[in-house]
Amino acid sequence: MPRARLTWYAESVIPYKLIKDIDEKEREKLIRAVERKLINKDLAKSCINKLRELQLIGEWLVELWYYEIFEDRKDDATGYNYEKPGINVWRAEWITTAVPSSVLEKDEEIVHRTRTYKSIRVNNLELRVVAYFTISEED
Repeated sequence: MPRARLTWYAESVIPYKLIKDIDEKEREKLIRAVERKLINKDLAKSCINKLRELQLIGEWLVELWYYEIFEDRKDDATGYNYEKPGINVWRAEWITTAVPSSVLEKDEEIVHRTRTYKSIRVNNLELRVVAYFTISEED
């Protein structure tokens, strides 16, 4: 069985029209506030439940991911990048494990079916967060 990376992503875009007139320091504060909101266990649980419904992978992988993430034994990264519509703020949390090759072929379906949306409030702004799972072969 190949080694795979099961990753949970959460991201939100701060629209350009909201940030074009604020200074760099205030922009950085806003980005950090959004990053903190992306660490959302309820949103992750919703994605986990959707992953379970797919029944593409053994329950052991869902449970492994769940316990690794919530017991803080995972790898994670946060960041942001400037895009035409605004600043995309993101968070990724992942574990690496062995899975059958057939699971790797289902990545698009996993992304599509686990996609979850949530609204968050940051500094009187309402932003939309999208979260989902993806799986890819580890190099």
